[in-house]
Amino acid sequence: MNEEKITEKVFGIHAVLSLLSHQPSRVSQLLIDCKRLDKRMEEIRKIANTKSCAISEVSRSRLDEISPNINHQGVIAYLNKESKSQLSFNQLLDRLPHAKPTPLIIVLDRITDPRNLGACIRSADAFGATAVIISKHQTASVSPLVSKASSGATVPVVVVSNLSFALKKLQDQGVTCIATVAQQASDIQDVNLLGPVAICLGCEGQGLKQLLINSCDLITTIPMKSAIGSVNVSVACGILCYEVNRQRNQGIA
Repeated sequence: MNEEKITEKVFGIHAVLSLLSHQPSRVSQLLIDCKRLDKRMEEIRKIANTKSCAISEVSRSRLDEISPNINHQGVIAYLNKESKSQLSFNQLLDRLPHAKPTPLIIVLDRITDPRNLGACIRSADAFGATAVIISKHQTASVSPLVSKASSGATVPVVVVSNLSFALKKLQDQGVTCIATVAQQASDIQDVNLLGPVAICLGCEGQGLKQLLINSCDLITTIPMKSAIGSVNVSVACGILCYEVNRQRNQGIA
C-alpha cells in the first residue's frame, strides 16, 4: 500500500458499505478483520471484489493499532489522496456562478462534537448541498470520527478562519445567508429558499454567535410543537436541507 496516496480513512461497517456502494473509486485499500466471517463483513468483501477494490486481511490487533480509541467494527477503508473532499473557500466562490443545481451551502458554527459534525455533513451530502463551511476555530476537525459519522459523504468541506467574513463574500456572490435560531423567528417554511442560500446553524445550547446572526440576511427557526424548544443540530440540519429541496422540487416558496 502506497502511503503517499493516502490522506484519510473511513471506519465502520455502515460507513464503508456506503462508500463502496456509491463511491468505490475513492477507496485505495480495505483492511478487514481476518476472523470476521459474518454476513455483513462478507457483504463488504463481495462488493469490494465486484468493484475491484484491494483487500488486506489483517488481525484485529492491527486494526486497533491503526485506529486507537475508534470503533472500527473490523473494517477500515483508506481513501485515495485525490478523493479528498475539502477545497478552499476561494475555490468554492469560483464555482458558485456556474453551480448546478442552485447552490445550497451549510455553515456550521462551533460544532465541537465530531459525531454531530459528521452527521451534519452526511445530511448536507444526502440533500445535494454544494458545500459545508466550518470554522478553523472552536469546531471539530475533519477527523476519522467525523468521516465515520458522515458515512463517506463527499460534499466539499470548506474550512475558513472567519465565518462572518465568509458570509459577506457569499452575499457578494448573490447568496442569501439565513441564520437558524431556536427562539421566535420566521418559520423556515415561510422563507423563500428557491435561490442560492447559505443555511447557518450553531452549537446546541449557545446557538449561533450574535455576530453571525447580525451578518445574515434573514433569521428563521424550525417550528416546534412541544416545550422541548430545539433539536440536535444534525437533526436540524437534515430538516432544513429537506425544506430547501421540498421548495425547489415543487417550485414554491
